[in-house]
Formats: sequence, C-alpha cells, structure tokens
Amino acid sequence: MRINSFFFCFLISALGWSQANVIFKDRNYFEAQNEAREKNKPLVVMFYANWCEHCKKMKSSVLQDTDVVLFYAQNYITVAIDAESDAGSALKQKFKNDCKVRSYPTFAYFSSKEVYWGGFSGEMKKESFIEEGTKLLQPENQLPQLKAAFEANVNNPEACLKYIASIRKAGFDATSITQRYLKTVPKENLFTELNWRIIANGINTVEAPEFQWIIDYQKEFGQAASPQRVENNFIFTVQDNLRIAADEVDTLNYR
Repeated sequence: MRINSFFFCFLISALGWSQANVIFKDRNYFEAQNEAREKNKPLVVMFYANWCEHCKKMKSSVLQDTDVVLFYAQNYITVAIDAESDAGSALKQKFKNDCKVRSYPTFAYFSSKEVYWGGFSGEMKKESFIEEGTKLLQPENQLPQLKAAFEANVNNPEACLKYIASIRKAGFDATSITQRYLKTVPKENLFTELNWRIIANGINTVEAPEFQWIIDYQKEFGQAASPQRVENNFIFTVQDNLRIAADEVDTLNYR
C-alpha cells in the first residue's frame, strides 16, 4: 500500500511537471496579454512557422529544457503563435512599428503594458536563450532606455552601438541613427575599432554616403578592425541590398 501511495504521488508530480513543462504554447495572444497585465509580468511572443525546422528544433529541445522552463515560467508570460495564420498575420501587423517578423522563430519581448523591450530571430542554444531573457529584464537593456540614452548623448559611441544592435534585432534599418552619430565624429577620430563596429552594424544600405567611406577608406578601416572584416561587411551589405531584387527576379534593379 505504501509503495502504491508513493507511486501515485510520483505520477501526480510527473504529470504536474509535464503540464508545467509547456512554455510558448499556442494560445490566444490577448488572453496571454491580459494574464501579463494581471500578474504584472512581461510577455514573450514566439512567432513560428509550421514548416520551419529551426522552430521545430527549439520546441523539441531548448523550450523543454528544465532550466529554460523554470526561468521563463518564473519571469515571463509566454505565448506561441503561427505567424502565417490569420491571427499571426494580424499580430505582425499590430506590432509592425515595434518589430518586423521576417524569419522564424522570432521572439518579441514586451512589458506587461505592451511596450516593446526587444527581441531577436533565429534558433538559439539554451544558455543564450536564458541570457537574452535575463538581459531584457534589466531596464538599461530595453529598447526605450537604449533610445533615451542615445538621444541624451548622440556622440556617445557605446550608447549608439547598443541602440543600433537593438534596432537591428527588431528588424529595422539603423542607417539614419548611425548617420546622426557619425556627424559628431571628426574624420581624424573615425578610424577606430568601435567606430568600425558602429558603421558595420549601422550602415545597412549601399545608397548611404557612408557606405562609400568603406570603399574609399578600406585600408584605414582594415587597420582599425581587420581587412577581412571590412571585405566581408562590404560583400554582405551588397548581397543583402540585392536580395529583394534577386528574389523578385528584378534584373533592372539588381544591375
């Protein structure tokens, strides 16, 4: 009898953990958002696609890891949504000014009051996924604070780089932000490792005059960073800008 009682308790415990072990489950977004408000907890939305192998892999491994489940269950309200369903398309439209969902999975973090904190796209390992969630719990790493820090001191390279990184993760072009910072930098102070990182991450269009700097001052930037990094950035930016034309078989704009 004692053994049976023990087994029964163990079974109940296992079933309880099995239910708790489901985070980022499909549910109505607005119900999840109401829960976030009621519990005063931030909300994370996972946008996925049924055909996405990276989404499937994260769902079957990382999102079932004990440490991941405990961390996100304790600190966030989570919800998953098929980004290509009607509800998912409507949600992407709702948040189009906060973040752009261009690849899967995309994780978007919001305050309990639906203020966008930040996010990222792509498959992640357990440690990195917890690290991202931990960072975004700290106000100094949230997009509104990063924007305020940059606006308060436009010529601060560290503040500029952090703001650019968050904007890029949200899926937006950071060229105009980078240009504002670069206007404050004398030419003689331009060729540093930090400024190269700002230009490499923040100049996202080949039409920007600053992109021509990469070509004109390839040697100087190569000395500040490395010749290979400069060349790789040049190639990536050109390819990224031509991707839409290539996808649409638009040979005129591609040329």
